[in-house]
Amino acid sequence: MQTHSQTLQIQIPNSLLQKVDSLLQKVETLEQSLSLQTPAAEPNYIPRLKLAERLQISIGTLHNWTCKGVLTAHQIGGKIYYKLDEVEAAMVELK
Repeated sequence: MQTHSQTLQIQIPNSLLQKVDSLLQKVETLEQSLSLQTPAAEPNYIPRLKLAERLQISIGTLHNWTCKGVLTAHQIGGKIYYKLDEVEAAMVELK
């Protein structure tokens, strides 16, 4: 069995090549712009002041919930943090 190959040459006008190059550059610029606009992942831990603000409660209420075991606090040095997934898990659905 014999295999034959042929080469086909196509000439593309320079104006078309320039338009393709321009489009490729615009796509690359758009990709870079979109990757810069991607929001950063939210940290897993949140300081107690920010959590109280987010939940619209006082620090005292947050402290009481921690003492009652509703929420678990984590400490590094003198700073107190809460895990966001633990806070979400503590939420109960009202029926």
